[in-house]
Amino acid sequence: MEQLTRLISGTKAFESLWKQFSADKFAHAYLVTSVDPVYLHEFLVYASAMALCPKGGCFSCVTWKRVFALGHVDVHVYPKQKEKILVADVNEIVSDCFIKPFEGERKVYIINDFDTMSPVLQNKLLKTLEEPPQNVIFFLGATNESAVLATIKSRCQHVHVDDTS
Repeated sequence: MEQLTRLISGTKAFESLWKQFSADKFAHAYLVTSVDPVYLHEFLVYASAMALCPKGGCFSCVTWKRVFALGHVDVHVYPKQKEKILVADVNEIVSDCFIKPFEGERKVYIINDFDTMSPVLQNKLLKTLEEPPQNVIFFLGATNESAVLATIKSRCQHVHVDDTS
């Protein structure tokens, strides 16, 4: 884990997000891309921990540990034990995101494989991304950015995580 932490924290993408979150300035949605889906998922977990950390990214507080154990109540990861995101998942995200966070100041939604979602499901999330609830951050992970609808891309800050220099 220590080696992965050094690898991820050494990226331009991580540094950029760290500056935003430590200054308490963040976008409501990030389209995070990488060619490696495993690395992408790990980066999304790190970004979520950073977004919720009261110190903006300390790597050691209780919040970090709970996010990494995927046991933080305000972090929601999709798809849930399935190979792809289903209509029920999107419906759950849309309704749940308007409920206030339980523990911290924010809620985070990690949506892995966003680029594999059908255009219908992407559009179902569009209204929420256009008029996002307060204190909610969406991290949309994609290995194929071209499969993400242009209307979704326009509502997200873009982060590419393969750059290490």
